[in-house]
Amino acid sequence: MARKMDRITHEDSRTAGFDAMVSGILRLMEPSGHQKNDGDSAAWDLRIDTGGTFTDAIGWSPAGQAVRAKVLSSGRLRVRTIPLDDGGVGLEDRSEIRLMAGARVLELGTGRCLGTVHEIDQGSGAMKIVGDVEAWPEIVDLDPDTDAPRLAMHVL
Repeated sequence: MARKMDRITHEDSRTAGFDAMVSGILRLMEPSGHQKNDGDSAAWDLRIDTGGTFTDAIGWSPAGQAVRAKVLSSGRLRVRTIPLDDGGVGLEDRSEIRLMAGARVLELGTGRCLGTVHEIDQGSGAMKIVGDVEAWPEIVDLDPDTDAPRLAMHVL
């Protein structure tokens, strides 16, 4: 039975052959008779596979375009911090982060909460972190407080 989802993008370039594998899976999994609709339907056709480390999602838009996402099965996103012009700290500019205002920013390894995602910085366009930390680590985890399949749908 098909599970429903939204869009898929590959974030882990260290996974060898991911794009080739996904292309093959897309061809194998494409629903029989899958055709572009006339634009009246906003329904996506989605497949999700949650493994021990990653959750993979494959979806077909109402126009028939195949898209994919790969997220950590922990339901967290690993992102880089960046310095902002105003002396604050932000997160690298990635489209899936822009909708995560309020997500907790966690220290890798310890899971200690360092702050929260707050707003888009007007100068850089980056998501600004609000927290009381003297030295921000270069890489942090974002915890949007959702499970991996829903996070993968969000990323689509």
